[in-house]
Amino acid sequence: MTGAEILIVVGATLLAGFVKGVTGMGHPLVAVPIISLFLSVEEAVVVVALPNLLSNIALCAETRRARPETRDLGRFLAAGMPMALAGAYLLLVVSPNVLRLALVIAIVAFVTQKIRQPDMALPVATATRWSPGAGALAGLFQGAIGISGPIVVPWFQCYRLSQHAFIFTIAASFGMTGIVQIVALVFEGAFDGRWLMAVVAIPSSLVMIRVGSLVRGRLPAEMFEKAVLVVLSGSAVALTARLFG
Repeated sequence: MTGAEILIVVGATLLAGFVKGVTGMGHPLVAVPIISLFLSVEEAVVVVALPNLLSNIALCAETRRARPETRDLGRFLAAGMPMALAGAYLLLVVSPNVLRLALVIAIVAFVTQKIRQPDMALPVATATRWSPGAGALAGLFQGAIGISGPIVVPWFQCYRLSQHAFIFTIAASFGMTGIVQIVALVFEGAFDGRWLMAVVAIPSSLVMIRVGSLVRGRLPAEMFEKAVLVVLSGSAVALTARLFG
């Protein structure tokens, strides 16, 4: 691992950690494309996986007092975890580009509707009834292409949770699917020879998570929601670039 590679990884995770701290999402979305400009995509995914998991744990710890305000999180995760494993099989039978296109369409539809109807919310009974289905879909995409944010974030935004409850919910969701991802990577031997690079990325990520959290604490609720929509829109752009890249 060269000094230049260390600087690239640290710089990418500094920026990714800040975005994650502000919005609760976006760590892989920011870090993986930057790192993959200089290293392979596989190396970028492996390097980002561990600091991303720890960043989700940090956010859960920070917002844990809002846990009682969450809704349907257990049902969502119970359906999502096994489907994350099933998603690995889906990748074998369905083109990844088909799945990415489906995510782009979902993001565009949600962002458009959110702009037209900023206070869009799900009735409690409807949300509870369909939360396992949403969780299963999120897990499926996480297992298949390593991305579930475009499903998790819009779903829980429609719950109209408080800022801290929303952060706790999506961080817990990303954290659980992140555990599945890391276990799979370890069994595949993807971390062999890359543990040092992954560990180097941890401090910069965690420091900027805290900085981003402090910034988030000063954001009005409306600005926070707009920041989340910006990151979601960025994910649509990144997925579209991978479709044609």
